[in-house]
Amino acid sequence: MGEMAKYKGEAVKIGTCEMMYYLRYEDRNLVTAMPNNVDPMRETGLFYRLPLPEEDGFGPGNYDDYQPFIDYENGAYRINSMCRLDNSHPALVEGPDNPGMIQTTVQPLGMTISLTCYHGLSLNEDSEGIRFSWNGKRDALALSYLKDTGTELRICVSCVGCGHMWSFGWNEIEGAIINPIMKERIQKLCSDYKAQRKVTTVTAETV
Repeated sequence: MGEMAKYKGEAVKIGTCEMMYYLRYEDRNLVTAMPNNVDPMRETGLFYRLPLPEEDGFGPGNYDDYQPFIDYENGAYRINSMCRLDNSHPALVEGPDNPGMIQTTVQPLGMTISLTCYHGLSLNEDSEGIRFSWNGKRDALALSYLKDTGTELRICVSCVGCGHMWSFGWNEIEGAIINPIMKERIQKLCSDYKAQRKVTTVTAETV
């Protein structure tokens, strides 16, 4: 279901269900909720677009790609350099322990192959008639979204192979974020969120 909002007087699509694909967390106050649509200023549990520098100034609803953390270059999908993570970081090695599923097709045979995805952390075991090996192994885990839980702004990590997603607190994932610009931006958002929650809590307690 598409979620719509008003931005500068125009109706724009900001996401689908809880996924705010076309809205940054810091831009929530720029849109006005429409009837029977999600209200980002009031509702929690929503996932927001990352603040990528190359998209500064686009504005809510004006983004082309719903997954900007994945680039398509020279016939291959790659993780956007701004969203790269150190996949050897303990949080990523120990955290994503639930496997996903990847499907691929052999069109000339009309065959579909389903494979368990270990998110690049380990290779599938060989079995009868099937062999696995790395061929130019790439990292699978990337920064993907920010999630407003209502008590914390959490950093989401997605497997670009199967799409599985996990969320981490800032202190858990900080050391895995490679790009210094993204690290600074996300840290500020998390810090501002925490400060705002503290103000709100104190106000609520003193009324």
